[in-house]
Amino acid sequence: YTKIVRAGWFCVRISAHGVTSLKWFWDTLFSRLRLLFQLLSDFSDRVLGWADYHVAQARLQEAQWYLAALNGGELPPEASGAKLAQLEAARQELEDAQQALADTELHAPVAGTITALNLAVGQRVTNTANVVTIADTDHPYVDVYLDEIDWDKIAPGYDAEVTFDAVEDKTYTGKVVRLDPALVNESGTMLVHGLVALDTNQNGLRLPIGAAAAVDVIGGKAEGVLLVPVEALREISLGQYAVFVLENGEPTLRMVEVGLKDMFYAEIKSGLEAGEIVTTGLVETEK
Repeated sequence: YTKIVRAGWFCVRISAHGVTSLKWFWDTLFSRLRLLFQLLSDFSDRVLGWADYHVAQARLQEAQWYLAALNGGELPPEASGAKLAQLEAARQELEDAQQALADTELHAPVAGTITALNLAVGQRVTNTANVVTIADTDHPYVDVYLDEIDWDKIAPGYDAEVTFDAVEDKTYTGKVVRLDPALVNESGTMLVHGLVALDTNQNGLRLPIGAAAAVDVIGGKAEGVLLVPVEALREISLGQYAVFVLENGEPTLRMVEVGLKDMFYAEIKSGLEAGEIVTTGLVETEK
């Protein structure tokens, strides 16, 4: 009987009954090892079975999520799976294609009349190109440009009177509805730009688009008041005015209170009476 052993291995037990058989030792060892291997095999089978079970359970959950997505159901945030990802990708491609198709259609943002169509078959356009011009002929507006020194003479809400070269002897009324907060450059000149909406309850509003107009912006209105030509005013100091009144044929300087004023006339609130004569020319005065 021969058996290879390593240093330190147990080989023989000596008891009161003598030497225990070495063969019995190896047979016992191999029997226990076979039992251990059997237990390990059974455990590995259990582990593999447990893993297969959870894989199958995960696949079932993914299938249920996929079915819910196909039926339009609501999915939880943790929903995942290869088929679900493919479905979402296909849906995104469909949405992108639908948006691309919708981008090829132009819809009128306002009601009106198309006055220009800047397109031709086969022409390439960008998303910033102006291809259609629509005019709102039911609500006519007039662009107003003033010198920058007249910035304080126009504001939203002011009344306006408009005359058109295309329509003689007729004045249209309107109201300032917009004033740009910054000056605009027109042919190299910085100007104040505003927008006047014409009153729609007037006759003869069927005017050609782009017609030239003259606009008077009314910042204030005074009726039944005393007026003098602006040439008659003499500015004594800032905001202080006087006029020369003819008294006994001689011009006499008199202080007056001025109200509203335009390019031609000034309202006199006090200091003058109706019927008095004022001078508008140069007057010699003595120091």
